[in-house]
Amino acid sequence: MSWIKPPPGTRLDLLDPYARWLVAGYLMNDGRGSSKVEDISGNGNHGALTNMDPKTDWVGGPNGWALDFDGNNDWIDLGTVNSGHSLMLAGSGGTISVRFKQESTGDDFQRLIDKSDAGNFVNGWALYTDNQGYNPGERRIALGRDGRAEYSPASIYNFDEWVCAIATWEDAQEASFSVNGVEYAVDISLGGDPVTIPDVSTEIKIGTWNHTTGREFNGQISHVLVFNKALSVTERMNLYKMFS
Repeated sequence: MSWIKPPPGTRLDLLDPYARWLVAGYLMNDGRGSSKVEDISGNGNHGALTNMDPKTDWVGGPNGWALDFDGNNDWIDLGTVNSGHSLMLAGSGGTISVRFKQESTGDDFQRLIDKSDAGNFVNGWALYTDNQGYNPGERRIALGRDGRAEYSPASIYNFDEWVCAIATWEDAQEASFSVNGVEYAVDISLGGDPVTIPDVSTEIKIGTWNHTTGREFNGQISHVLVFNKALSVTERMNLYKMFS
């Protein structure tokens, strides 16, 4: 029997072992008619649907509701991350988990979540997909940190199928990926050595980047979780199983 999302307004149990590290959690369980997504972490990082129709863009997902992004101008606005904000992730390790189903068309580098103020994730970080950027149809998961990009191996997920993608890193060290419970090392890296994420204020969005048009995600997203800790292999596997 599959896990079913809790009702809207649910907050994370503080006794849950993941609670101490979760800085933002979006289960996309708010449902049809809602113009927002609530943060279950208790940190108040709620999001607002932008250019999305609350009546039609809430769709059935693998464990309840999901949001449908059109790859053009749909996103979730999470506001501005200022110094000291829980989503800054400056000088710390981190883990980002996103469950999504992507269509085969759209931008080359589609953003799942992005906190930055210029191209190449300047002054922030991002988790995204690379489908056409280097070789058509490669289907890579990628993590960006302040000018450095790290890519998983190619062809590790399929279009039009639900994927649980997790990226993990220690501060200023190389990242690793987990896709549908399978662990992957970085296959390609660009932009020099691993960096420390700087403490610089930027906006943050789900489904696009922050400083111009383009990079919009085309497909559905069922959850987004952000932790301020590099979860272990066992913790990542348990997280994957939790949403399977």
